[in-house]
Amino acid sequence: MSKKFGNFYNPTNKTTVETFEGYSWPCLFLGPIWFAVKGMWVWACLSALLYCCTFCLAGLVIPFLANGMHRKFLQENGWVPCDQSAPQPSPQIPTSAPNQPVANTTFTPPLHGTNVPQPLQTSTGISAMPNASAPPMPAPVVHQNATTNSLTGASKDFADLVEEIVRKNPQATKSYSIVNVPTNANQTISSVIPSFNSMRNETILFAGMYASDFWSKFGIKKPFLFVITDKGIYYRLCAGFLGFATKGYLSFNNINSIAAEHTLTKPVYGAGSSGPEIKVNGKMLGWITNLYYLADTDEAVLIDIINQMNSTGIFLKLRA
Repeated sequence: MSKKFGNFYNPTNKTTVETFEGYSWPCLFLGPIWFAVKGMWVWACLSALLYCCTFCLAGLVIPFLANGMHRKFLQENGWVPCDQSAPQPSPQIPTSAPNQPVANTTFTPPLHGTNVPQPLQTSTGISAMPNASAPPMPAPVVHQNATTNSLTGASKDFADLVEEIVRKNPQATKSYSIVNVPTNANQTISSVIPSFNSMRNETILFAGMYASDFWSKFGIKKPFLFVITDKGIYYRLCAGFLGFATKGYLSFNNINSIAAEHTLTKPVYGAGSSGPEIKVNGKMLGWITNLYYLADTDEAVLIDIINQMNSTGIFLKLRA
């Protein structure tokens, strides 16, 4: 029998949703429709496939997991747990600190050729909430950004290399160098890769942020990412069938070689789709499909940056 677990709050549209724990009877009777109603389209497709392969026997097991999967889905998409019965007031940023920025909640990448945004502003303290009735969001961690003129040594050399490659490919609208990283990149990256918040005082030297308007219509909203800072690499890449992904962080101290190339097939079920495949220390880390995620120009930028990063050995100089 399901019992109430708690409410989750969406800071973007200011709505709450009730969640449960235990065996999901609605999922038992509705099956894949239950996942579809909640916007969990990947699981709706997977559960439908399992139902067919197991002659609906999977329908007896999946409800044991459904409520937990729903809570995890909400957290991965920016919802935060809250207590509806006792909402906390939103802390306000003092007016005496006008230079303290507020974290944005939406990602609107600029197009190359338009006015270049200012360097990435850092998110400090506790984010201001839209109204006092909404619970406060967790305090984001500072990630510093800068212009290439403020960098020194290997960081500046690599930033200049990235800037040159990106500048030569103005049609690569999802590839960003240090001078045009969106102001809300911090929050976008940390919402997809939570470990990004565990590192401090990093400078984003390159950000490949590959969102898909097409797949977002089907509830698949998370972008694939390949972000290089002066400390290491954050990534969210394809790693399997039907959109399975791998994500994490690699310190330059643990990288001996890195390579990228365009491939038509991937080592998953003997198939795959065209797009850049990335290898670290000779082993495949993951890939990004060209299917509505990555245009040829953005793929060329990513492959060029990774391979020049390896051929110059500049990542070795960035080791702590």
